[in-house]
Amino acid sequence: MASPATTPTHISTQPVSGSVTPPSFPGTPTQPYASPPLQQTQPVPPDYPGTPYLGHTVVLRAGPTARPSGRPMPSRYQGMSFSASTTSPQAQTIAYTFRNMKPEELHAKLLSAVEPKSNGGGASGFGDDVLHPTWAIDDLFSSLKSLGIVGTVSEAAVSDPTLRHCVRCHDVYHERDNGLDMCKIEHDKGVLVNMNERPGYVGHYFPCCGVILETNEKIEDTVGSWCVVGRHTTRKEGVVFNETNVRDCKKRGCYATGHSPTVVMAEP
Repeated sequence: MASPATTPTHISTQPVSGSVTPPSFPGTPTQPYASPPLQQTQPVPPDYPGTPYLGHTVVLRAGPTARPSGRPMPSRYQGMSFSASTTSPQAQTIAYTFRNMKPEELHAKLLSAVEPKSNGGGASGFGDDVLHPTWAIDDLFSSLKSLGIVGTVSEAAVSDPTLRHCVRCHDVYHERDNGLDMCKIEHDKGVLVNMNERPGYVGHYFPCCGVILETNEKIEDTVGSWCVVGRHTTRKEGVVFNETNVRDCKKRGCYATGHSPTVVMAEP
């Protein structure tokens, strides 16, 4: 009959306070037991979607000096408060300012802060001085990028040196200079016609917009100063052509004028 199991004399049965000593054999140095590292996901609040640590899992070592052993936290995020954005005084102040400012006024102020000045003056005499310190513009860029307002598409557009030919206004442009109102086309000149609804009266017919106005009316007061306002484009699919002021490149003879081979044009 087998004798009951007994605890070997060389194995300690009393754990040391604060640590656990694993079994060891005679002649084997006793090593302190280290608990396995804790796996903890440190989520990033939704108001910082641009951070590289979104959903990133880091390994935290046990103990009072626990520090991430994964990728080091960038210095710009150290000590950053991750409170809910709606509770901070700064966020509330910004929200109040936006609610009490017309969108076009906010857009104009931001654009004025970052666009180069082209008035020929300025402290440097070159007319391209921005009237704000560089660090303020850098901080604004970082904030807009972190909030997802400025993205990789905008960065790629600014660094793209390609010259393009607009299929609507037929100007040559860089994408970094493009915008929602950079492509502008004037109205056709009015043609004198009889007004059917008023026999004996004549008016001006504008083929580009298909409207007839009385001789004392101005097209600018009716449909705006420009016939077409939009972005420069090389895609014919998004342009409404006509036979007067918005003609395609083939009808205008753009391919025959011999543009530089470095200018990107739409296919004929």
